Amino acid sequence: AVKLWREFGDPGWASAEVLNAIADALKADDLRLMAGIRALFLHDDFWAPERRFCMVKPPLSWIVELQRRTGLRLSESRLDQRCDTMGHRLLLPPSVGGWGHNTAWLSAAALLGRARTARDLSFDVDDTGFFAGLADQSPDAATNRILNAFGVPDASDGTRGVVRDWFEDAIEELNGSTLEREAFRMGALLPEVNLS
Repeated sequence: AVKLWREFGDPGWASAEVLNAIADALKADDLRLMAGIRALFLHDDFWAPERRFCMVKPPLSWIVELQRRTGLRLSESRLDQRCDTMGHRLLLPPSVGGWGHNTAWLSAAALLGRARTARDLSFDVDDTGFFAGLADQSPDAATNRILNAFGVPDASDGTRGVVRDWFEDAIEELNGSTLEREAFRMGALLPEVNLS
């Protein structure tokens, strides 16, 4: 139960109630993993607002999320290369225990890899018109568009303020397509986009 919670829930918090619910479900179903996972995902504590944004997304999850949101499709080799730059060698874990979790993805190399990947993907996204017309929007509308595009319409006030301030500065300095690419890069690197 503890391992399941640490894998999928908030690794820094677990109540006896949620752990007992998972353990009871496992015991009742001959220790079948799906029973424990079902109990975890159906427990109210898993979905509590304070459990949100408590885990760092592994590189593969982060890239897949960006692809899903933008409609981009990377070839297998490009996906492998992108994950590699962040220390996530697909199908080659560093040990039999697999890859690290959560803070293991917070190294300088991994974060630099995310920034490079966001930069590279921004050129691909530019061709799709993902943020076309962003320069014509008001700062509030542009902020909402960027946050909604990355699936964080309920971003913190701090994040919302940073995005708005960035847009107000960027609109003065950048032209249309450069602004759109930079908006993608900034959005892809927001804390809420990198956490789950």
